Amino acid sequence: MKDTLLNTGRIAHSPYLWAILSVFIGLTGQFFLVTVNYGGNWTALFRTGDRFTLAGGFEEYTYVFKGSPGYDGQFYRYVAHDPLGTKGFWKHVDSPAIRYSRIFVPGISYLIAFGKEKWIDAAYYLVVLLCLFFGSLFLSKWAMLGNGHPAWGPVFMVLPGTVISLWMMTGEIALLALTTAFAFFWRSGCHVGIYITLILSALCRETGLILTAGLCLWFLIRGEYRNGILYATAVIPAGIWYAYIHCAMPGASSVVPTWLVSQPATGIIHAFLEPETFARSDHILFWVRFFDRVSILGMLVLFFMALRNLWKFQLSPITLSAGLHVLLGIVVNNVTFWRIPLGYTRPFSTLLLLAGLQCMTSEPSTRDKLIILVSILAVSLRIILQLIYTEGTEFLH
Repeated sequence: MKDTLLNTGRIAHSPYLWAILSVFIGLTGQFFLVTVNYGGNWTALFRTGDRFTLAGGFEEYTYVFKGSPGYDGQFYRYVAHDPLGTKGFWKHVDSPAIRYSRIFVPGISYLIAFGKEKWIDAAYYLVVLLCLFFGSLFLSKWAMLGNGHPAWGPVFMVLPGTVISLWMMTGEIALLALTTAFAFFWRSGCHVGIYITLILSALCRETGLILTAGLCLWFLIRGEYRNGILYATAVIPAGIWYAYIHCAMPGASSVVPTWLVSQPATGIIHAFLEPETFARSDHILFWVRFFDRVSILGMLVLFFMALRNLWKFQLSPITLSAGLHVLLGIVVNNVTFWRIPLGYTRPFSTLLLLAGLQCMTSEPSTRDKLIILVSILAVSLRIILQLIYTEGTEFLH
């Protein structure tokens, strides 16, 4: 009996168990969503709208949302089916350079499917779930480094970027998983792991470059210039890929997102004071605007805490990367961007994760941990409620 209890305890403390549990919950949610709302058609997860013309060969089996522009997953699906742009699918993508620059999830999906058209969509779903597995796994391992319980791993699922990726097949979940792995490798001193995660993060999306910047800045502050230069080379593969995009896709837009401008940020303040307006009016909209403000307030608190931690705690690649996210927020002066939670929570999900990782160390006080965790929950809750409301409305119709 005693041996049985000991074995049960060992299993409960296995980070792999909690990572598998995360995948089970995520896959169950997707299965329920697709089965109940979309007749078992898994392509509904790509959120393809009818305002864009489908590429040839996709019409027969793609679930199309009528009267809708759809969402970004529909474009990353094209990237997965044509990662080198040789089939011309990029002409059906809204911003080819930006979508193709975020090649990691689509590219890995293509490789796993061996380039077979009929397998690529399934491979894409698999890659997203694998990112959920590894994100939860490394979060569990990070918690254990600080003598915490690995049950923290499934918390990875509530991050806005994770929720949106599982819901609509975007790639933020990969960057979040790599960020968690980067933190674990840095703390455990695995230099090869650090370098690989930096390379892949830059290929997930442009904000992945912040991790490399944070680590290199840390080395420069410490006077370790050689290490700083060495790790800076991790961005070279992304630079080569960006160059290829512009050569292979003539006339493609810049890889710099349209929401990023070099002016002092006031957009987030305007969005807090004057949230999005809607043509319709019902009791739900009061709560939408209420949680919009709560979410933005959560972001403002996280910005403040990230800056405060730069002075209060010992500098590290984690605190510096979080601080650089604040710098990114300062140069975003797009009011529309800050009025759309599905927009701003995706690039700034990494900040939420970095803040959460700091909470799992001994440095912050209990009060600071509570403030940060409540702020993370405030931002995440807005996305979770939108998921429930949107899919609940689809079910009722």
